[in-house]
Formats: sequence, structure tokens, C-alpha cells
Amino acid sequence: MYKKLDDLTGGYYELTARNDETNMLMDIGIHVLEAGESITLHDSVQEMAILPLVAHVKLSWETESAIVQRQDIFTESPYCLHVCKNVKVKLEAIDRSEILVQKTTNDVTFSNKLYTPEDCPNEDLGKGVWENTATRTIRTIFDYETAQYSNI
Repeated sequence: MYKKLDDLTGGYYELTARNDETNMLMDIGIHVLEAGESITLHDSVQEMAILPLVAHVKLSWETESAIVQRQDIFTESPYCLHVCKNVKVKLEAIDRSEILVQKTTNDVTFSNKLYTPEDCPNEDLGKGVWENTATRTIRTIFDYETAQYSNI
């Protein structure tokens, strides 16, 4: 099950919880940061995928950092930072930012990776089918074929 969200203001919005009654096996939520606000994410048991939805944010992890910007989830390909357990990630909002964080348990230690729009192929499906009522763009950041070490 998923939870319906109202208008997003500052804070954290839980969508699913790994240990709740839904058996989702993943923690998924959205952090909303106002310009100038920062938070540090860390989990000693779970890998994390950090996906800026609509954001202008600086991501810092281990000895690396990157400033990423995404204004529209429908027309712009994503950035996504994927880190293994025990990695601290600092998020610093340059402008108001909505950032989805997905986590699940994983004992595997892997190299952290910042996926950029160039790493994420777009696949347009449904064109010419059912009078184009099922047209959609699928953006794959990583999956079991490209990141076999991941449980996400």
C-alpha cells in the first residue's frame, strides 16, 4: 500500500515503511527542504537511493559532492545517488527541494554511484497503441541487470 500525500511543506513524508503491516520491505519517503536547509542521511543496515524529484541541491558523500538540479520529473531525466549501508550523505538545498529516498537492507558493500541523466535511458512506450492512451516514458536509473549488487 502507499500513502496519499497532501501538499508538501517542509519535513519528511513517509510513503512506505519496511516494518509496517504492508510487507513492502522498503522504506520510501520524501524529504522537503527549503532553500538553505540541510540534512544528513545515514543508515547502518540499508542501502539508499536518493532521487531529487524537483530540486536544486548539493549532495555530499564520502569524499565526493555534486550539485544537481531537476525542475520537472516528467520531461527531465533524473539524477540518483546510490550508496551502500553506512555511508553518510549530506543534502544541502540551494532552492526548495523535494527528494525521494528509498532504502532496503543489503549486506553487500558496493561502490557508491551518482547516476546522471546520461546514465538513464529513456524508453517511450505505447505510441500508436489504444489511440495513444497508454503513451509513457520509462526512465530506468538502475535495475537488477545493471546493479546486481542492489536489493532495490
